[in-house]
Amino acid sequence: MAVSVRRSSTIRRTDRSTSHQEAPAASSHELEHGLRDASPDHLFSLFVSLVAQVHLGISDVEQGFIAGFMHKEVAVADFGARFVGRGRSFSVRCLKFSPPDKSLALKSVLPFGDFSSWEERERLGDLILELRCLSHPWLRGHPNIIQLLGLGWETDPAHLARKWPVLILEYADGGTLQDFLGRHQDLTFRERVKLCLDIATGLYALHRCAVVHGDLKPANVLVCLEVDHGDRKEWTATLADFGGSVLDVGEHERGRLAMGSFPWQAPEWKDWLNRQQLLATDLYSLGLLIWSVMAGGLEPVVQDVELFGLEEHRDDFNVFQQQVSELKRHRPAHFVECLMQAAKTHFAPQVDHRLIAQLLAVTVVTDPALRSIETLRGLLEHALDQDEVPTLVDQSLRIPGKKDEGDEFSFAPITTISHLENILMGPDMLDTLGPTILEYVRERLRDTFWRSEESGQRASAAFSLAIDALRSRSGPEAEAACLEWLQRAAQAGNQSAQSLLVRFHRTFQREIPSAVQAEIEGWIVGAAERNYPAAHEDLHLVLTPEESQSVWRRVRSRFANIGWNRFAPLYENMSVSLEQLDRDTLISMTERMQRPGFVPTQFDVNEHGDSLLHFGASAGLKHVVAAFAGPNLVVSPWKLAMPLDINSLGRWDESALLHACRSGHFAIAMNLLDCGANPTLASTAGDTPLHWVLSFEGSEAEQLAQRLVVAGAAVNAVAKEHKYQWAPLCDYERGTPLHRAVGRGRVDAVEALLKVGAAADDEGDRPDQKCPIYLAAQFYYPEILDLLLRSLDIHAPAARRYRGLSLLVAAIHGTDLYGLRFSMVARHGEKWLSNLHRTVDVLLEHGASEHLHHFPAGLDCAGTTPLQVAVGMGSSEILSYLLVHKGCASEVNIRTFVWYYGTQMVPLATAIYRAQKEAFDMLLASGADPFQPHFDDDGKQLSYLWQCAFAGHRDGSFARTLLARGVPVDQRPPGYETAFAAAVRNRCFQLAKFLLENGADAHLEFQEGLYLQSSDAATVLDYLIREQTRSALGAIEWLLHEVPDMNFIVSSSKQRSVLHSCAVAKMWRTNEAGEGGCKLIADTLMAHFKPVQEQLDMKDADGQTALYCATVMNNHVMVRVLVDAGAHPGVENDAGLSAVDVNSMILQMLEEGDPRLTDEIDPRPITAQIRSRVQKQTLIRQSLLPDT
Repeated sequence: MAVSVRRSSTIRRTDRSTSHQEAPAASSHELEHGLRDASPDHLFSLFVSLVAQVHLGISDVEQGFIAGFMHKEVAVADFGARFVGRGRSFSVRCLKFSPPDKSLALKSVLPFGDFSSWEERERLGDLILELRCLSHPWLRGHPNIIQLLGLGWETDPAHLARKWPVLILEYADGGTLQDFLGRHQDLTFRERVKLCLDIATGLYALHRCAVVHGDLKPANVLVCLEVDHGDRKEWTATLADFGGSVLDVGEHERGRLAMGSFPWQAPEWKDWLNRQQLLATDLYSLGLLIWSVMAGGLEPVVQDVELFGLEEHRDDFNVFQQQVSELKRHRPAHFVECLMQAAKTHFAPQVDHRLIAQLLAVTVVTDPALRSIETLRGLLEHALDQDEVPTLVDQSLRIPGKKDEGDEFSFAPITTISHLENILMGPDMLDTLGPTILEYVRERLRDTFWRSEESGQRASAAFSLAIDALRSRSGPEAEAACLEWLQRAAQAGNQSAQSLLVRFHRTFQREIPSAVQAEIEGWIVGAAERNYPAAHEDLHLVLTPEESQSVWRRVRSRFANIGWNRFAPLYENMSVSLEQLDRDTLISMTERMQRPGFVPTQFDVNEHGDSLLHFGASAGLKHVVAAFAGPNLVVSPWKLAMPLDINSLGRWDESALLHACRSGHFAIAMNLLDCGANPTLASTAGDTPLHWVLSFEGSEAEQLAQRLVVAGAAVNAVAKEHKYQWAPLCDYERGTPLHRAVGRGRVDAVEALLKVGAAADDEGDRPDQKCPIYLAAQFYYPEILDLLLRSLDIHAPAARRYRGLSLLVAAIHGTDLYGLRFSMVARHGEKWLSNLHRTVDVLLEHGASEHLHHFPAGLDCAGTTPLQVAVGMGSSEILSYLLVHKGCASEVNIRTFVWYYGTQMVPLATAIYRAQKEAFDMLLASGADPFQPHFDDDGKQLSYLWQCAFAGHRDGSFARTLLARGVPVDQRPPGYETAFAAAVRNRCFQLAKFLLENGADAHLEFQEGLYLQSSDAATVLDYLIREQTRSALGAIEWLLHEVPDMNFIVSSSKQRSVLHSCAVAKMWRTNEAGEGGCKLIADTLMAHFKPVQEQLDMKDADGQTALYCATVMNNHVMVRVLVDAGAHPGVENDAGLSAVDVNSMILQMLEEGDPRLTDEIDPRPITAQIRSRVQKQTLIRQSLLPDT
């Protein structure tokens, strides 16, 4: 088994798992914030938000095979998929790619037919738990946590417009630990210890992220092949299945587990526990799991009921389970003693019994406080030679740049989801969604807006839809849709939307609706106070100069020029002016210091070391600051009683000078410098006063920068970014002071910093390697870009390599925070398009003209053209500018290597792949050839119609244009699938219907297609049947409805009928019947074709009936369907064998243990494989010969 599926649920239990009967509660914290009560639409919004945090790794992109599934329909690859298993919420199948020799596991959350909103909520809840764990930065790269590679989507068979998410996971070659131990009984003691150490290390990582696994057992541990030496393999154990995890219990809160699997659960698993006690429940399970590893996979207690004194209860499992729980809780020493007695019988040779007893002593104990994962890891490490202990044990979770604390890493809990109303659906993710998937996400977001009672939920959904309206189209219709959703978001309370409403209406030359006219002023003022750049710049549009000045005073005092202020409590109930506050505070200070027993700490304003000096510098209280850093210092009472250090540091090591510069108080900053303030002092985030020169304009910026540098400030000092979790428009850039100034478009600050020596090409230790020049090109600041390029004082500075790329790539791509068009209007308003054009012109003037028609060698983008990049990464506006004004129209039919896709493409194919209709039409109008074939990686010449299906187009808008220009509807290479077949397989039903209406032949046979290769040709119906998934059921029903005369014979060369296809689709190895696809598909085919006796018993080209084939494939469900329909079990093949005969032969071979009936790719033990096949063939026997 590749990935363990969850066989236990939080409500209904199967096998030997028990649960609380009430609705599952992962923790009291989750209940408090309403996650369990959230509607499916709310949870879907949360899911999309989490998906936005999941990014495809670079190595996987380079391999390319995962990129085709990221946020796309995964069912197109199901023809070659192998079913692995299923649980209540998930179904798992494996995809193998060769080349490269790589496999993936697809974990689907897909329902049977109709389901209630409660069931949808449960399944989305399980998925969210998995995502939150697996997407955590510290866990995603951990070697002992199963790796989440990405997200795909799958069509719901009951509602073809509905899509369900699919987790794309690392494939575990060894299957579950349970299966692995059964198949590898010859493991050495060292190998067993290594597996235990892997599990303990993964669990330690989870616990350092405040994650309680909650259901630790061998079935939820997967074993991956680490190194294959041919004669010897090295394996790594990884933790998986986080559907029962507990994440959100705070340090002083209580929660409890949602499930417990017998016999692995701790005795206190049903109790309400604090966080440390919850974590300790995993350690109890870990101790029992280690015992099992040493015992070859046996379950503790179950094999030795007599030894534990429980033989009288063996036939009543509920009572037996209760007795074991009592034994664990009230007689722990006896319980462990019995385990060690059983070890004498069950443990593998060479196992150190003394070591295991020591491990149980720190895990399988009643008191959670006595369980210690640190001690356990130490014992396991000691059992191995020190030079062979994996170096990742302690290093795997260290964050670059963080100080080490001994051999451990810092505590980093997964971010608590505390406010659903703050979710901002990841807009940058929308660019990666296939068109059919994107339309489904749009529909769910619309549902969230119209159906949610939470204003925050509605606001987030509306804001995402406003962004999406401009993502792939322009023009009056798109602009109107954007403004409509932006207004709704603003009215629902989204402050980003409130800050942008005026700007977008002016840019699109529309009147602000009367419904919100009265609220505009308050929205802009509130957003300005909260540091929204657009609101800062647009204040003058809604306020008088005097009113604007008043707002700015508040922005720079009460809101510290960054939108919030830790001194806010000092402003509470303040009814006086800022000047009066300044004077009153000074009087209070004077009176306080003159009292007997005065000490300087009485001037502290909080427990973090902030004083009235820091408060005064932040708020602009010049009299207060002057008392510390001015003439008052020479007054005797102050001088004697107040030996204050002007450079004292408050919270986050911030000085008064930093406060003054950040808030934009020029006079106070200069005063502090006059009195010896040190500008080299950096905060814990790396901020220096020079990073906040951007708070000043004109001569103030220049004078302050010079003073700071003269006083010793490092002009290229590096600071972290300032992120606003729910308002990324307000973020301040990471890097040097110049990065910060460029990010906010502060021309005066940029000039000031350049004059004091700031380096325009300094990357500032940024992980993305973006220097200020790159940012200026990306953000469309042509004036700043010109200043920066000129500062390099070299020939053709724009022709240099930046981040491995040309600066033209930066300008074409722009910023993808909210999609290029929306982001640029938000940043520049009416000037966005002219700034785009001027940015390109500045680059060309400074040497980028060398790159205009071809990127040269030495660049990562070498071999392609700016035109191709504009189609693949830019907007229709930049494409138009290149085509019309920069002479790039001659390149519309040039095939180039597109490095970010890893393949050769012409611009027209790129436009189709990105579903950019405006770009598509522009290219055709500029001479692009619609008949020019697109070559895949194998050299196949594929039509652009097929490309539409491959790209997942929702409708026929592109296809209509191609057909109008004469492209044949069924054009294809010999033996390859048509565009219609690809559209059906990729679940693009509207596109498929359009092609069908325009002459597509649904009966054409093929043997190759997207992720498909077969030895013989067949119709698309055959390939859908052989997928054998519930998703395929919906596609089959659609096809039979639209093409009711589909042929009963799906492969003319093999004379294979639909019944044969269903019979031979997959070799049944495990619990395929539980997946449900085969029975549902078979019933659908029977109902549609109504086969007569001759068809039921017909033979294929090899002389086999469908019943015979189903028997050979262990498909007992299809055998039952055929027999019930009247198929005759006695029909013989050309060799004289019937289904009954082959069933008897297989049962005989299984009884003899014939190895030919076992499967090398099945990770289960041979005995388990044989037992499974015996069960299936026995069921077949009962169907074929019901009287036996």
